[in-house]
Amino acid sequence: MKAVIVAVLRWALVRVALVEARLYHLVGGITAVATLVPKLSRPQLIPVLRRYGATVGKACDLCSTIRIHNPKRDFANLTIGDHVHLGPDTFLDLTGPIEIGDRATISMRCTILTHIDVGASPLEGLGFPPKAEAVFIGSGAYLGANCTVLMGTRIGREAVIGAGSLVRGEIECRVVAVGNPARVARLVGPPAS
Repeated sequence: MKAVIVAVLRWALVRVALVEARLYHLVGGITAVATLVPKLSRPQLIPVLRRYGATVGKACDLCSTIRIHNPKRDFANLTIGDHVHLGPDTFLDLTGPIEIGDRATISMRCTILTHIDVGASPLEGLGFPPKAEAVFIGSGAYLGANCTVLMGTRIGREAVIGAGSLVRGEIECRVVAVGNPARVARLVGPPAS
């Protein structure tokens, strides 16, 4: 009986979130829905992301305080594989696509940026035009707390990025990379038998 009550309450929570997201969308568009995302509970988060275009795999653990920045018409620039963990306060810039492979872990307070735009600054005329590029995080990759991943970055399968690292460019599969900018420190050994 307890399981039935929990299932009904979970269903009700999701329905409330979907209605609330629809109201936010009617009033302020997808940007308003993005402001709702960090306020959602874990059971509410994935259905709202999917409703507005994100691809989210099965059995994901997405902390409810993730932040979405710069969605265009929807959240379609976000693709999350199966069994992915996104830690608290993860910041996702959806100007360009973000693809996170199966079983990847993005630890707390990581920032994933897909664009640069200096706005009205005179720097735009000095070689800094607006630009967006995709970010790809491979299956089984692990990003330690407080990493920043810049646009155009590709992190290989089962790579480990040390806490606080600034990542740009390409990080190969099965390496440990640390620092600012992140550099390969060592290889990841073979799995234990």
